[in-house]
Amino acid sequence: MKLEWRKHEKALYGAKCIPAFVEIPKQNFIMIKGSGNPNDTDFSEKVSALYSLAYAIKMGYKAVASKNVLSNEIHDFTVYP
Repeated sequence: MKLEWRKHEKALYGAKCIPAFVEIPKQNFIMIKGSGNPNDTDFSEKVSALYSLAYAIKMGYKAVASKNVLSNEIHDFTVYP
């Protein structure tokens, strides 16, 4: 079953009118680290690599799931924006 984070994690990522404390569970992420102007080419190249990696992992899941190998251990997901 595909993890639809927009539905399951609405409290974490949805915009609110009133500020509130939110308890965020432990999660694993692939991320880039850095500082500076997000309009620089360095940033856009890193974000491009991040999306490429995320989609490669997603498509790898689909290839494995289609063969029914480890499909109980790996779950499909929606790539975060």
